[in-house]
Amino acid sequence: MDAISLLTSRHSSKKLCQPVPTQAQVLQMLEAACHAPDHGRLQPYRFVAITPERMAAFGEALHCAAEEMALGERGQQKAEKLSTQMPFYLAAIAHFHSGLEKVPEWEQLSAASAATYAVQLTATAQGFATVWITGKWVESNALRQALHCAENEKIIGLIAMGTPADPNAHPAVRKQAPQDLLQQF
Repeated sequence: MDAISLLTSRHSSKKLCQPVPTQAQVLQMLEAACHAPDHGRLQPYRFVAITPERMAAFGEALHCAAEEMALGERGQQKAEKLSTQMPFYLAAIAHFHSGLEKVPEWEQLSAASAATYAVQLTATAQGFATVWITGKWVESNALRQALHCAENEKIIGLIAMGTPADPNAHPAVRKQAPQDLLQQF
C-alpha cells in the first residue's frame, strides 16, 4: 500500500479478532512512533502492550475503573466488552517532562498523540485494524495504577488492534469534504 492510499483509507474498526500483531510488528510500530514530530526530541510517551494472555487482568482493571468512575451497570458491561471483544491493546501514555520552557506540556502531548497515530498507521500498513479508545477509562486511578502511570503521565488512549472481523465493512462517511476544511488566509 502506498503512503497516500494508507493515509486516505485508514479508519477505525470496532470489530477485531485474531491474529494480532507479533512482537516484531509491534516493535516496527514503535519505530514509526520514534519518527513522529517531537520538539526537543523528548520522546514524551511510552506504550504498554496488553496481550490476549493479560486480557483478564486488564478486564479487572476496567471493572474497577467503571466502579471508581460510578459508570453503573452500563459501564460494567462496557468494561466487559472492551476486555473480551478486543484481542490486543497498546495503551498510549504521555510522559511529561516538567519545567521545560521551550517545550510546554501541550507540545509534549501533541508529540505523544502524533506518535500514537504513527503506531495506528503502521498497524494499518501491516494489515491490521485499530480503534483509539478514550473516555472516562483513561482518567481512572484504577487504570492508571494497572498501567503503572507516574504522576507526570497521562493515558491518552487505548489502541485496540487486530484483524478486521469483517474486512468488507465500509467506514462511515466523513461529515465534511476535504475542500470544506480549507480556508484561505
